[in-house]
Amino acid sequence: MSQKNESRTDRIEEYGEYILSRTIKSVHRTYFLDVRATKGEDLFVSITESRKRQNPDGTQYYDRHKIVLYKEDIRRFCEEFGNIEKFLKESRPRYFEAHEEPAVVAPKGAEEPPITKSDLEFEDL
Repeated sequence: MSQKNESRTDRIEEYGEYILSRTIKSVHRTYFLDVRATKGEDLFVSITESRKRQNPDGTQYYDRHKIVLYKEDIRRFCEEFGNIEKFLKESRPRYFEAHEEPAVVAPKGAEEPPITKSDLEFEDL
C-alpha cells in the first residue's frame, strides 16, 4: 500500500474482504479489530493500533502497528487472552469497573474534544 489514495476496492483485494470491524477509541490511540476473508474464504483477524503523531515541522501523521492472526493461531490467542483477562479481573478488578474516559484538558478558548467510550467490551475479544 504505497499509494495514499487507494480505493476501498484496492484494499479489499490486497487484504481481504471485511467481514466484521470494531473500533476501540481512547484519548491517545485507536484500535481497529477486523475480521477479514482471504480469496480462499478463510478468515483471519487483524489488530491495528493507530496513534496521531507530529513531525518536527508540525505536520501530523498516524503511526500504525498491525498484527495479523491466521486461522491456526486464533484459538490459542483467544485462550491466552482469556487467561490474561482472568488474571486482571482477580488482581485489578478496578480495571473492569464502569467509568468515564478521563477528560482531555483543552487550551483556554478551545473547544473540548468529545470523550468517547469503547464500542467493544473486553469480553467480546
